[in-house]
This record gives sequence, structure tokens and C-alpha cells, in this order.
Amino acid sequence: MNSEKIKIAAEMFSILLRKRQLTEVNDSLLYGYYLNDMEIRLALESMLDGLDFNLFNSGDAIYLSVKKDNIAFGYTNQKLRSVLKLTDNKELYICYFIMYVLMLTCYKDSSANTLKLYIINTDLLKAVNDKLKSMVEDKEYDENKEEGFAYMYTVWDVLPDISIKSKEEDIHEQNNTSTKIGFINKVLNFFNDEGLLRKNVEERTYSPTSRFRVIVENYFSDRENKAELNSLINE
Repeated sequence: MNSEKIKIAAEMFSILLRKRQLTEVNDSLLYGYYLNDMEIRLALESMLDGLDFNLFNSGDAIYLSVKKDNIAFGYTNQKLRSVLKLTDNKELYICYFIMYVLMLTCYKDSSANTLKLYIINTDLLKAVNDKLKSMVEDKEYDENKEEGFAYMYTVWDVLPDISIKSKEEDIHEQNNTSTKIGFINKVLNFFNDEGLLRKNVEERTYSPTSRFRVIVENYFSDRENKAELNSLINE
């Protein structure tokens, strides 16, 4: 491979690290290289794989996603607790579970290409409550076990859905861990900051982005990821 192709792959690598995506609309020349030049594509994928990144192609863009063991560029539990302003692992378990339910409920059914157009925080709250309730009814759990689903449920169950003193418009502004809607909003705002959802302030909804669709579809198609999620939930 000549130095010019390595330089092009490095330029694409730099854009992906900064923007987490490279689109046909904004970077048509480079995206064309990715599609049509195998040497450049392999060079780029080799660079990314060496740093524990996944690369997904949607047909009009490529999206960067960190692998689960990527310490340098991904989120460790400690770092994610800091970003979400959480105090301990029990609150982190709750946020992980909300993320899981959010990814599931963004699809109208199990078929491909059924991404919902928008998400409302109160709808997600209901989905989380319903999912937890059904899981509790389906199994026995040890409320004294301080890890996994069982412990998470005992913490979640005692929280009010919303603050008693809050007004209706405050439901979308609550962002603390004293209410269930506060946890929901934390996760939705985190996904918005990560470019996975797009927040509509006026309509108070969140719309999944193309990056969200590509990453989530590939995530759930991975058997190891499915097994890890099931392990977390079934603890």
C-alpha cells in the first residue's frame, strides 16, 4: 500500500475519532474511498481494531462504536458514574437497565427497520416499570443480594415515579436519583449527548439517530452481547 492511501485512511480515522461518524453527505470523497478502495478500508479497519473500536456501515455513513472492553475510549463503570452523576453501583445498575429497555422499546417489533420515530420519557418509564414487574413475577429473587437485577429492583421499587411537589412541566426537567423519572431523564440526556438520540425541546421528545439504529442493530445481533445482557438481568 502506498503512503497516499495510508494518509487517506489516517484522515478518516481522525474524523471518526472526533465525530464518531463519517457520512456520505458531509465527507463524500472519503466515504467513497471507504466503499470502493479495499486497501484503504482494510487500513482504516486495522487502525480501529487495534484500538478496540467497532465500525458499522449503514449504506450512507459509517459509525464508530467502542468495544465493551475499551478502557481508553469507552466508559468504565467509574467514569460512567461520574458522567451520569451517580453515587454508587446500585444506581448504575438502574441506568444500565433503563438503557437496555430503551434499546428494546425503540423498535416496534423484533423485525428490522422498525425504529420508532420518537420516544417520550413517561412512555419509557412505563416500559421500565412493566419490564421489571414482569421479571419479578417470573422468578424468585433475593432482596438482600447487593448486585444485579435483584438488588436493582429493591432500590427502584421504593422510588416515586415523580416528585410529589413537581408540576407537570417539571417532569421533563427532573434529573436526579430521588425519582424514577429522574433516572429516565438522565439516561435520555446521556444518549442525546452521545449523538444516539436527538432531543426536541419544544415537543419534549427524543428521536433515534441513524447512529443509534446502526449501533443497536449490530449490538443485538451479537450473541455474546445478548448473553451478557441476559446474565445481568438474570442475576
